[in-house]
Amino acid sequence: MDDKTERSFVTGYTALSLGLVMLDSSPNQAIVLDALGAHPDKVEQLLRTMDEVAEVHEREQEDERMDGDGAGMSAVAEAIRRMASAVSERAGL
Repeated sequence: MDDKTERSFVTGYTALSLGLVMLDSSPNQAIVLDALGAHPDKVEQLLRTMDEVAEVHEREQEDERMDGDGAGMSAVAEAIRRMASAVSERAGL
């Protein structure tokens, strides 16, 4: 695995992990966003990464739907979008 691929993989899963920690937990959202508060560019990067991961899941779901296996929006993508929305709202973006 090259450095760029590895960095992308780690960034994606870090964004998901932070999103899951914050999901439906105002105290956890406050802790994570306060930690990132001095770095608004990092919050924006987190949101972009979450969006990219959601898009990957949506494309995967679309491929499955075209094969006749999938139905509706990816539950994973929907959860990621909900996490990103909560982060964005909490961060005031």
